[in-house]
Amino acid sequence: MSRLIALCAFALLFDPNSIFARTDTLHVSPTGPLATLEAARKASRLLATQHPAAIDTVLVLLHGGTYRLSSSLVITSADVPQAGTLVWRAFPGTAPKISGSVAVRGFAPPPDSPERNRMAAGIRPSVLRADLKAQGILDYGTIAPRGNPGIELFYNGKRMDLARYPNQGWLNIADVPQSGDSLYNKGLEREKRFDGVPVGRHYGRITYPGDRPGTWAPAGDIIVHGYWTWDWSDTYQKVQKIDLAHHELTMAQPHHNYGYTKNQRFRFLNVLEELDTPGEWYLDRKAGVLYFAPPTPMHDGAVEVSMMEEPLTLLDECANVTFEGITFECTRGSAVTMNGGSHNTLLRCTFRNGGSDAVVMKGGTGHTVSGCEITEMARGAILVVGGDRKTLEPGKLFARNNHIHHFSRWCRTYRPAIDVQGVGHTEQRPQAQGTLSAAQAYPVGHVWSADEQSR
Repeated sequence: MSRLIALCAFALLFDPNSIFARTDTLHVSPTGPLATLEAARKASRLLATQHPAAIDTVLVLLHGGTYRLSSSLVITSADVPQAGTLVWRAFPGTAPKISGSVAVRGFAPPPDSPERNRMAAGIRPSVLRADLKAQGILDYGTIAPRGNPGIELFYNGKRMDLARYPNQGWLNIADVPQSGDSLYNKGLEREKRFDGVPVGRHYGRITYPGDRPGTWAPAGDIIVHGYWTWDWSDTYQKVQKIDLAHHELTMAQPHHNYGYTKNQRFRFLNVLEELDTPGEWYLDRKAGVLYFAPPTPMHDGAVEVSMMEEPLTLLDECANVTFEGITFECTRGSAVTMNGGSHNTLLRCTFRNGGSDAVVMKGGTGHTVSGCEITEMARGAILVVGGDRKTLEPGKLFARNNHIHHFSRWCRTYRPAIDVQGVGHTEQRPQAQGTLSAAQAYPVGHVWSADEQSR
């Protein structure tokens, strides 16, 4: 605590915005003396509580650099000056980034081994291997049917693809066997295929076309992604067993809600033998070993993997907090969650490479997301939940003038750009080419779904 008092005193002594100007400024930089977001939060709380009536604004200026988090930056009312504001802002001319990732190092060509020989011959010379366990990277997340993708790999700030088959397009379900120990989905009698089988009826198995899986070694971490019965519902399923003799896939539970239907499209993911294209990667979850074929020589770029499941920043029952000009990136969960509170603002920020919704406004009133760039999100962009439907008290949560594009990259159906729930909010009118810009607002409840806009 004495160190924080000294740092705050330093900031007051040398910053022109002194206490007499009713604005106190804290500078945060990876080189210190305030080098972390948590240290800055503690310092801002100290200022807010020691001079509750004398300070209108605490300004936290983030200098350029990447601030990696392993737990949420949690801001509460105790961090905000009494009847004042708390502003976190990018220092002019810099581009600070708040990240939920860790850097991966120690890449080297894989030694001669059965694993190396499983890869496509043409790609072997360029594939590199990294031992994640040896670097303390132990949590790889869970690939659920409709959840976030778990751990993802980013190279030079771009999301890379899991090794897959086929590389482009889809396979079609050859058939759905109508026998087995358990009937998981009876299907609907009113909706039948040409052969009289109810759509979606299954015993936990499908058959696949061709012989490609016969070239793969047995593995326990293969995933299949498909539009299993309807083109408006996709899920990820874990493969429990591959029966090469009968060309059958047995899926692990839980199964797709609508079952499996002949001729619907699907593809295989996380198959080592299909690591055959620059930019693809494969993770052996059991061994904690990562294989990656970088699209450029490794010395030209950096590799990082997403780790944070919690929000990068949580505004918890607080008011009058603004984040401006800051980039939030490379996380499994949301970038910013506003839980209750009032009149918090995200202004001219960038959200990218996220594994869930970029911004969640849950309850509270008067929150605003404005002028932000939101891109490369695995799910949606902005989730708005608030207001009281019984009393029709408005939530007054706003999303304005944002550029939202290339979202729904993992869950590809029912993940709109702006998901509005509740009553009394304002969102934007959709524009051409899958973007949102300053435009006339739609009334409460309108949801623009752009599930397929990026394909």
